[in-house]
Amino acid sequence: MTQMPDNPQSVVLLIHCQDRKGIVARVAGFIHDFGGNILDSDHHTDRELGQFLMRTEFALEGFQIPPGEITSAFTPVAKAFEMRYEIHYRPSRPRVAILVSKQDHCLADLLQRQRRGELQIEVPVIISNHDTCAMWAKLFEIPFEVIPVTKESKPVQEQEILSLLKRQPVELVVLARYMQILSGTFLARAGCPVINIHHSFLPAFIGANPYLQAYERGVKLIGATAHYA
Repeated sequence: MTQMPDNPQSVVLLIHCQDRKGIVARVAGFIHDFGGNILDSDHHTDRELGQFLMRTEFALEGFQIPPGEITSAFTPVAKAFEMRYEIHYRPSRPRVAILVSKQDHCLADLLQRQRRGELQIEVPVIISNHDTCAMWAKLFEIPFEVIPVTKESKPVQEQEILSLLKRQPVELVVLARYMQILSGTFLARAGCPVINIHHSFLPAFIGANPYLQAYERGVKLIGATAHYA
């Protein structure tokens, strides 16, 4: 369960269990019985493995169970279906830190989508190992922190980033063309999920210029790999 924000607006329920009849009905019934309103719900069945996965978000407004008691109230449902589940509380606008290096197109896209209202997020800080993207932070009036990194200084640099994230609590860290590989220690201590998209099917074409690597190898099918830790 994630740390509850000061003013949670909704609950995200993540479920993983063996597939069987009645799971969706039971989860929806639990939410309905206590006056909840489902905002979004998706589920998937892996037929080969017989595994069921579900993500459901419901509003807290009108829900009769206090946020701090939802986990214990849902436990009987989880036990009945032998579920592994997580409960996450969402504020109205999740706080998202963005890490970027020199290339600015991903950062610019995120900031422009946020301004247009397509991304309902708050960006309290942008962190970079270069000053190239400072103009975007200035344009959108977002604090911009430059923390240079070398191979030798990487552990110290990561600690500085962690200290920044602690001072600016966030629910998510987005790597927007941040051209550094984060250590396992960093991910374990970040205190929130970190997401990155590498534009190749890993483990093929790791590192820089994966499209060029694929072209030079004559590959006909390319794609992307999402890291979410």
